[in-house]
Amino acid sequence: MDKGAWRSEMLKHAALIALFILLPLMVAGWLGYHTIFLERENRIREVTRQLDTVLSQVGCETDSEVFVRKLARGAWHLIRNAGTDQQKLLAAYDSLKAFVPVDFDLYAFAEGGQLVTPRQISLKSRFLAGKLWEIIDCSPIERNNRFQKVRRQLKAFLGNEFRMAHFLEGRDSITQIINRQRQGMVYWVDDPGAPGRGILLIFWDIPDPDFRLRYVLQRMQKHFVNIFAASSDTLEVLPGGNQRGNEVNRHVLTKIALMNQKNYFDERGLVWGGRQINDSWAIGALKTGVESFDTLQNGLVSAILLAFLLASAIYARMASGLSVFIPIRLKLLGLFLVAVISPVMGFAYLGHRYLSDREATLVATVINRARHQLVNFDESFRSAGASFIEEFRELSRAATSVNDPKVRRDLENRLESNNLITYELRNASNAEVIFALQNELVFEGMREVSDAFSRFCLDNTFGSKLTDSVDPLLDMA
Repeated sequence: MDKGAWRSEMLKHAALIALFILLPLMVAGWLGYHTIFLERENRIREVTRQLDTVLSQVGCETDSEVFVRKLARGAWHLIRNAGTDQQKLLAAYDSLKAFVPVDFDLYAFAEGGQLVTPRQISLKSRFLAGKLWEIIDCSPIERNNRFQKVRRQLKAFLGNEFRMAHFLEGRDSITQIINRQRQGMVYWVDDPGAPGRGILLIFWDIPDPDFRLRYVLQRMQKHFVNIFAASSDTLEVLPGGNQRGNEVNRHVLTKIALMNQKNYFDERGLVWGGRQINDSWAIGALKTGVESFDTLQNGLVSAILLAFLLASAIYARMASGLSVFIPIRLKLLGLFLVAVISPVMGFAYLGHRYLSDREATLVATVINRARHQLVNFDESFRSAGASFIEEFRELSRAATSVNDPKVRRDLENRLESNNLITYELRNASNAEVIFALQNELVFEGMREVSDAFSRFCLDNTFGSKLTDSVDPLLDMA
């Protein structure tokens, strides 16, 4: 065979190998490799999102109100199980005192509102705590009367910032107080099945942020591969959490706290994230599992190379000299593989992209709908006051007969149902109060604002000059 014919036969063999072996394997390999790569990126995003969620939960549970409320719920669980047993109550108090590094008062009440806190426990005022507990179960009118009697004592006991209306908003609630220039909290909860039974817990100070952070990290360390707390000022790792090597922790802390990297990936397949909480950092890591995807990609490349070598060897064996003789069965098998492998890998790739795009579209649709609903909800407040016009007119007609017992009772019923906060009848010439009925708990501290606003409204209606005097509240209005 001359040189030209030999070259022609070689080109024919190369074309067959490239068309039926190399090209299908390259297309299938590229599609498969890229599909695995996309799934790998999705896995990293999912783990990163999970890490951000757990770190957000750490930040939430480190918040002072959330932390104290959970702490108080645990105390209520112990007190409820103890009943009226003085030894068990004392043990519950000692357990709480050993854990909480701040001063607090624990008032436990049995059914009927009887204070059962052991006498061995020093409390600042058993009398005022009992009076405060009595106000909880009263009707709004009775609450007003009782509150007026002990208002000054309660202010001296819990501080001038104490608001009874906020305190009574609901069971299992936290109320902020400031006493002797220290911020504290008041918590109360009762037993719905036993009227009068419950606890009143007063924290005269708030646990230190570092203490709260370390406790939350120790309790939530099972959700992380590694987690630690650090000072944002000195960038020193604080004790707490399941730390694994301070050198690694300091390196990650530098990346996140100093270089402002939202997430950091290390060579061990861990994704790190951080959240600044007050003056400290909570930094945690989760395992991404990307090594399994790397193994799949390497295995796919190896399989493609092996298939290419095997197919080339079979082709070379079937070729007799430079002439090709391949049985019809092998030809059909080759055509079947060419016709199936590439489309299957293509369908896998396109299906994966379609699902990812569909997920992104659904998320964007939900976000847009939520934003649209929030805008509509916000715009609905523009006409909220119009719904009260008729009710205001009805109340204004009652001003001419406020001494009528029936009218007075109707106003009191509105007050008890929290439908009415304050009702005032004033002299139009000097804005002096002729008659007033109000929920003192909600209206607490609003007297000056009410006086200023009344003068403002009278001047706008009658053209009087009650607002000519210098009044910061009127300027603000």
